[in-house]
Amino acid sequence: MTIPTSQAAGSAAQNQYVRTILAIASGSALASGGDAAGIAVSGQLDARSARLGAAANNVDDMVSLAQTQQGFLQGVQDSLTRMSVLAQQASSNVFGADAQAAYSAEFDSLKNQIDQVTQNASFNGQPLFSGGAVSTTVNADGTQDGLSLGSLDTGTLGLSGVSLDTPADAQDALSKVNAALSSVTGRSASVSADISKFNFYAANIGTEQNSVLSANSSISDADVAKQSTALASAGIRNQLDMAVRAQANRSAKNVLNLLTSP
Repeated sequence: MTIPTSQAAGSAAQNQYVRTILAIASGSALASGGDAAGIAVSGQLDARSARLGAAANNVDDMVSLAQTQQGFLQGVQDSLTRMSVLAQQASSNVFGADAQAAYSAEFDSLKNQIDQVTQNASFNGQPLFSGGAVSTTVNADGTQDGLSLGSLDTGTLGLSGVSLDTPADAQDALSKVNAALSSVTGRSASVSADISKFNFYAANIGTEQNSVLSANSSISDADVAKQSTALASAGIRNQLDMAVRAQANRSAKNVLNLLTSP
């Protein structure tokens, strides 16, 4: 009975030795396949980490889109500011017809410029002032959030038909341009809030990503110091088992010789 028991122990020691070698060589505590629960949990954490990475990319894209939109809005605001100055100047009847015409020409040019900018503004093929909204996932669970792409041009700003042809026209234009400026600055403030919101999502994703990676590491990463100790222990047990088996074989052979000797 001693020899079979020794063989079973030797097989267990050898298996442990192989598992320890695999863990050290791969750096993974799950490489030997002996921890079914650990493998399942680690797989789920890997998948969540991948989804968090995708969500981080989505949120970064939304921040970039909003920043691009903000840049175009600043351009429109600058044009409106200049238009308000022109309207202010043209509202005075101190100047002659030539000066009035010059103010009016620049004013009209700026109106056209606003329409050109807002009609062609886009981010990666997505029009930025076409109306509607865009949204994206902001975490690993598929929660969505978005921002507005409300229409913007001289029509929506109430500047259609506005001119500086006469001082009276200029006075009316000044009031309407100031209202348009208020609308654009309000829109710009809203976009700034969207940028802050999505930066907040990005920070949350980063925090969770670190936590998930840390949790997965504690499950899947091999403790090299511990495994090295286990390897040495398994090696010693393996050697002792081989010695015991060799001694048992010698003892059995001696008994057989005694039984078969004349």
